[in-house]
Amino acid sequence: MTDLDGLPASQRISRGLRDLEEGEVTVDALVVAIASRRLTGLGLPIPPREELPRDPELALYEILCARLEDPFFAYRAVLDELDSFVSSLEATRA
Repeated sequence: MTDLDGLPASQRISRGLRDLEEGEVTVDALVVAIASRRLTGLGLPIPPREELPRDPELALYEILCARLEDPFFAYRAVLDELDSFVSSLEATRA
């Protein structure tokens, strides 16, 4: 994923892609699943995600609820990271 290096949250996205490839449901995999259409449209190959829940945003929040006493800020931070990554990727592909 060297073309992703230097983009915000590139490590999270790379881990998410790897987790999806391995069929794991993780925070990072769910983050990639949330933006899979946008990422695919930008030329990023997204592995099949049959194992993932139908609503990855809700699943992400539920995972964070299980880990944190107050998951809202972590949820927003993860989505902000995702938005920064996609915006940066769009800028590099424009």
